[in-house]
Amino acid sequence: MSVAGLLLAAGNSTRMGEANKLLQCVDAQPMLATVITELIKSSLDSVWVVTGFQADIITALIEQLVSNNDFSAAKNVHCIENLDYLQGLSTSLKCGIQALPSSVEAVMIVQADMPTLTVAHFEKLLSAYHLSVAEKNSTSAKSEQGEGRYIIAPYYRGRRGNPVIFSRHFFVALQTISGDRGARQLLKQWADQIIAVEMDDDAVLIDIDNAAQLQTARLGINKGASL
Repeated sequence: MSVAGLLLAAGNSTRMGEANKLLQCVDAQPMLATVITELIKSSLDSVWVVTGFQADIITALIEQLVSNNDFSAAKNVHCIENLDYLQGLSTSLKCGIQALPSSVEAVMIVQADMPTLTVAHFEKLLSAYHLSVAEKNSTSAKSEQGEGRYIIAPYYRGRRGNPVIFSRHFFVALQTISGDRGARQLLKQWADQIIAVEMDDDAVLIDIDNAAQLQTARLGINKGASL
């Protein structure tokens, strides 16, 4: 059951001024490095990073990070450049999905601007996915999930967050999204097929769009490290 991580890191950070928010430091390293380090530490079979804005800088950072760390999954980190990133988030999603090999049975879509996510969040979602597949394989009952349709989404106090795991059944539909939208509308459409995973904290709800949110994230991570 090969599950890939798809890290969306192509945006041009318009609400952060001229700075690329993914290169802003959080926890003593660039935000992107914090997120991808946690992804590589997880049990994902591979990690695919979609770049766009300042693609050369982002790719160089990832290559350096991989070469400087002894991660078992490091050799399975791939960068894909989205030349159409200015046309919105949907183009990065399409670019990434199209790049995944046929051996990938499910994908965890991760936003690169969520630096408070940890390997524990990823593993909780992955465990829910593998458990759902195992339960399907152990019963002959026909259901939506029985046909290989899995959406695993994190929740915190009733609010759905990110990242979300989609089985291959949904890959074609994910490529129909247009503009600067993620899979939110499709998730509403498929609400009855979502397997909800309750999280212990609100990290799955926190993304960084502006300087104030960046500072809040820095304070939160530093506070946690000092406990």
